[in-house]
Amino acid sequence: MSSVASISEASLYSISRLARETGLARDTVRKRLASVQPSATRKGHPVYTLGDACPALFGAQGGGEPGDGPADPDQMDPSDRDRWYASEIRRLDYESKVGQLIPHEDVARTFAAAFKRVSSALDTLTDVVEREAGLSGHQVAEVQRVVDGIRSDLYAQLGDEEADDPEEAVGE
Repeated sequence: MSSVASISEASLYSISRLARETGLARDTVRKRLASVQPSATRKGHPVYTLGDACPALFGAQGGGEPGDGPADPDQMDPSDRDRWYASEIRRLDYESKVGQLIPHEDVARTFAAAFKRVSSALDTLTDVVEREAGLSGHQVAEVQRVVDGIRSDLYAQLGDEEADDPEEAVGE
């Protein structure tokens, strides 16, 4: 017959109980709790409170706290890193299938078409302004100077964005 446990003992979890409750393998629980001080021992085995065990079981890899952001694969064990990369590949495949992930080539093609239209509009702007507003030659030259400045700024900003693109840096 079972004995009645006190409330304080009922809130203590063994490695086996934590594995059963979380769905993790006992070896995984044991490894993740290796750096956690047990709250007590029961029948010669360590027991933990949920407050001590959960951050170690579900926190970010590499000693981070839960909610610190994405896990750093470089800080993971090789088997955890392999599972992490496999899950990332599955996530990217899923996002691509549901249309949340756009291929780099499509983005580049769309931006190129948009900026071609902007550039074309800037090329014809001085002629349109001269014809529609009846500007003098000096005023048209000033409009052209401003348009050239805008085009140069846009080109410089696009160049900065490309330099910040990690895929571009790898390709160089």
